[in-house]
Amino acid sequence: MDLSKPLQGWRKCLKMMSCSLGRVCVRCVGFHNVDIIGTKAHKDIAPVIVAAPHSSFFDALAIFWSGLPFFVSREENKEIPFIGKCIQFAQAIHVKREDRNDRQKTKDEINRRCQSNDPWEQFLIFPEGTTSNRKALMTFKPGGFLPGKTIQPLLIKYKNHHDTVSWTWDQPHGFMSCFLWTCCQWNNRVELHFLDPYTPSEEERNDPRLFAENVRQVMATALGVPLCDMTFEDIKEMYSTKTKNPGEKEEKKD
Repeated sequence: MDLSKPLQGWRKCLKMMSCSLGRVCVRCVGFHNVDIIGTKAHKDIAPVIVAAPHSSFFDALAIFWSGLPFFVSREENKEIPFIGKCIQFAQAIHVKREDRNDRQKTKDEINRRCQSNDPWEQFLIFPEGTTSNRKALMTFKPGGFLPGKTIQPLLIKYKNHHDTVSWTWDQPHGFMSCFLWTCCQWNNRVELHFLDPYTPSEEERNDPRLFAENVRQVMATALGVPLCDMTFEDIKEMYSTKTKNPGEKEEKKD
């Protein structure tokens, strides 16, 4: 599939069908109530949607209820049976998070599509770059803010009495347990809250990190949670260190 141009014609119709099927799949695993608060802005007003907090693979439902915009996905997700093909069909931008050069290529591609006159869909990004427990907003990566375009914040709020959706680094269970426990609940409720579009100032256009930080503050205030200045790299280093045995740590110090 040619990723250099947006889908058109019958392929775009199939894309919309896959979006509808994605909503059906979400409902099949128990998310019968997806409540929409606010109004999603048109692409001409807000080319970029910033979604947070990112706490689960179930957050993908935000993509289906946003009309299947293109997004950034881990390179490894291409290998997931069936789902990997759907991600490619959505013309997602794949990134190797550990490869600095690949991350720069991803930023360049985001900027190219958002600045293009071609009929690309909106761009949706989870700027935290990894999952957390939703008790704070982690540092936003600047990739989605590089184009300097108006963005629309999207808040994801799970309303379950028992939290079975969180998929974080420091937990004793993994993907399959999260999936099965969530499926076993009779009804999983989630709220997608579209905030008013945020148009950057000239200073924010020239400084994507400032732009990202100001948007993070707006979203944290709306969520009623504090800010956490940890990044994906900080968390990865923290928990990869925990998995090493004492001998390995000592050897590294020497």
